[in-house]
Amino acid sequence: MSFYKSRKKILIRVFWGAFWVASLIELINSAASSVDYYYVGHYVGNLGIAAMSLVRPFFSFTGIIGGPLGLGLQLVCSSHIAKGETNRAQKVFNGVFALGLICSTIFAILGIIFTDTFISMYGTKNGVAEVLPFAKDYLRALFIGAPAIILYAVMTPTIQLVDGKKRVTVSMIMHIIVAITGDAVSVFIVKGGMFGIGLATSISYYVALVPYIHYLTRKDAIFGMKLTF
Repeated sequence: MSFYKSRKKILIRVFWGAFWVASLIELINSAASSVDYYYVGHYVGNLGIAAMSLVRPFFSFTGIIGGPLGLGLQLVCSSHIAKGETNRAQKVFNGVFALGLICSTIFAILGIIFTDTFISMYGTKNGVAEVLPFAKDYLRALFIGAPAIILYAVMTPTIQLVDGKKRVTVSMIMHIIVAITGDAVSVFIVKGGMFGIGLATSISYYVALVPYIHYLTRKDAIFGMKLTF
């Protein structure tokens, strides 16, 4: 009976941890979009707002790739860690991280090369012609950040599992600060238009990965920069 009670506690803990991480990732995506919408609405105009709405499915694509990998990684690693099988957990982490990196890099390269094709998939082929250049610029900049966006979704659940919520929260704060600052720089200094605003979002996700990479370099980290396949 005690075994089942212990197992139930573990499952509840993992469930609420996964729920918290999933909610946090969605909150971060919403915050980044809200910042972009604010600057675009005030300083680019209606065509920019329309372009952002057309490009919104981009985040759905990244979520489809990164979300299941991240939550699956957390569940498998938590099982191995509970059994004291840290080496097996490390191997699973390495494999999923490598898969996420490869998939996200391919996605980014194809997206940058075939931006026009992606735009047509979103249903803009027969839309208002004036919106297309704004949508292309914004989407191309987001594809630059696709590896970071996907790896953030892959790594966040497991980092939260082994190092608590503090590091994930710090990462989120860094992301929002850089997104807001980057948009301001793009609008008021660089005059980067939709590409600049999208690039600020991409950079903010790369910055958000810094606390995670820092954890992986620690000597006491459960997961580290170890190639043990």
